[in-house]
Formats: sequence, structure tokens, C-alpha cells
Amino acid sequence: MNRNRLIAAAAVALFVSASTWAQVTTNPHFDVDLTGWDTFSEPNHQWSPVDAGDATGSGSLLAFKDFAGSSLVRATQCIPVSAGMKIHFMVHALVLDSGDTADITIDLTPNSDTQCQSPTGLNRVIETPPLGRWVRIVHGPHIVEDGVQSITVGLGLNEVSGATVPVSAHFDDALFFLFADGFDGGTCGEWSSSTPFCETPEIGLRVEVSWETAGDPDPGDEVGTDLDLHLLHPDASGEWMGAFDCYQANSTPDWGTPGNSNDPVLVREDGDGSGPETVQITDPESVEYDIGVDYLDDLGFGPSNATVTVLVDGSPVYQYPGKTLLDGQFWDFGSVEWPGGAVTLVDSVTDGVP
Repeated sequence: MNRNRLIAAAAVALFVSASTWAQVTTNPHFDVDLTGWDTFSEPNHQWSPVDAGDATGSGSLLAFKDFAGSSLVRATQCIPVSAGMKIHFMVHALVLDSGDTADITIDLTPNSDTQCQSPTGLNRVIETPPLGRWVRIVHGPHIVEDGVQSITVGLGLNEVSGATVPVSAHFDDALFFLFADGFDGGTCGEWSSSTPFCETPEIGLRVEVSWETAGDPDPGDEVGTDLDLHLLHPDASGEWMGAFDCYQANSTPDWGTPGNSNDPVLVREDGDGSGPETVQITDPESVEYDIGVDYLDDLGFGPSNATVTVLVDGSPVYQYPGKTLLDGQFWDFGSVEWPGGAVTLVDSVTDGVP
């Protein structure tokens, strides 16, 4: 790109292992129906044209619970695995405003056979997202133990204790990644409701944005400022918010071979607080990625001070702290080059996305 830039960090030598990963869920985006998913408590599952990224020609799984009690409304798939693999899970969930507060359940049931017929246990994450907005739930990796030949992965819906039915929720982008060969960091032996989030493997390139808002008295509640992190592939030719921009509405873009580890993943997002939002590429291409931050909504709390951090194999190589942004502004931070992690600073702010 023909822009005057300041080289802000020298190249960092690193070694990236030849790791492999694959996305293994069938029909994770619920494009036209519920193909690939086994549903229970029918007819309490429907295909819906509502889509997490507002994509046309795609939809979501709509689950609703119109009976009280502990029985789950649940959709599952059977995934063949082998010992030593690690599973990383992501899903978008939207609990509807018209319902009551609901629990989203994420199941991982190990089986001793290849057909998910002989369960040996159950690991379950329980989350209670806020009503009326899409939330991305991220978890993993979970290590596949010896003797396990398949995993039942499931999405569930249940009313919280004391809530009334009906409750309903949409699920979209239900992605399960199998990792192998070299993913040695960021492990979680078990899933649990007490520790539902575990760090993904810190291999490759990570970009994070966090922020502080002086006018927000409680950034930890469910009402707060919303800043969106953007990572742009050079094939985008400078066009933000398109197919080659990884951000909230395009959180798992396909920039190459499907399932390839050179694709980015928005592994963490925060729509109402202080971040961080995090984009990771496990095995980046030898290109220059642009970084941007969009102040999407201040919700009346005023200016925010944003900090962008660039990490290589989990170690920070550059940080820009305390950039003041106003509602609706877009910060063209600069770029990061791979391999090496050299950062080129642009530091340009515009009103709206350029």
C-alpha cells in the first residue's frame, strides 16, 4: 500500500511449528437447513433465516423451550477423534428479547467407540448471555484423552433457575476445530461452568484491542461501549468490512484453503465493556496485515482510550496504549508484517469507516 509509514518495531525471529487443524462440524453456519445436526425435543428446533452476520442466503438454528424442568433442548453432532487431539469451540448465540433469561449449554461427551454410542462422561459449559444481542462463546482447547474415539458435541438451551418458559435462542457459526501436531500451549483438561473460557494456543500472530471509558462507571456490567477490532488481508485492497476483513460480523473468514490455519479467527469479542477483542492466525501468510479499530457505539458514555497489542507466539512485540477515540470514529492503526511481526504505524483517525 502506498502510504507513508513509520517502522515501529524490528522483525522478531521465531519458529512456527507445522501444526494442523481442521474445522469438523457439518453445516456450522446453518446455511439453508439443519443438515448434519441431530435434534432432540422436536419440534423445538427450527431453521431460521436470522443470521449472526446478517448474511443473505444463510440462517441459524432456532431452539425454543416451552416446558419447565431440567430437560434440555439440544442439537448434537458426532465427531470421530483420537487421543491427544485438542478441540476448540466457538458459537454465536442470541437469546431473544421476547423470552426469559436462558442458559446456553455446550456439551462435549467422550465416547469409547467411533459412533458416539458408548459415552464415558460429560463435560458441559453453562453460559447465561444477555438478552437481545449476539454473543460469541469461545472455549478450548480440550485434550482428547486415551480411550476416546468419538466426541458428541452439542448446543443446548435451558431456562435458568427461577425463570419462566418459554425461552428461545438462535445459534450460528457453531465451529469445532480439531488441532494436532504441535499445539502444546493453552490447554484445558476439563470444561466446567466455573472456568468456561480457556486460552487458545498462543502460536502465530495475535492482535488485541482493549479500552477504558472514563464515563462508564461499571465496564463489567452488560451495558457499555463497543469497539470492534479489524484485521485486513492485503487482498482486500484497503476495503474494510468486506470478505477479507476479520471482525465481529465476519469472525471466521476463509482466506485460503478451507480449514487452513492461515485463516484468521476472532477468538474473543466484547460488545459492551472494555475488551479485549482478539484475532488470531495460527500460521499466517507471508504478507502485511492491516489493523483497524472501529468505535461502533459509545452508548452515551463518551470517549474511550484504546490500546492495541500485537503478539507473536504469545509474546508482545508492540503496544500502542491510550488512543482516544470518539463515537463513530475509525482508527487506522497500521500494519503488521509476517513473518517477524514488524509493526508499521499509520495512526490515522477518520469519522466513520474509510
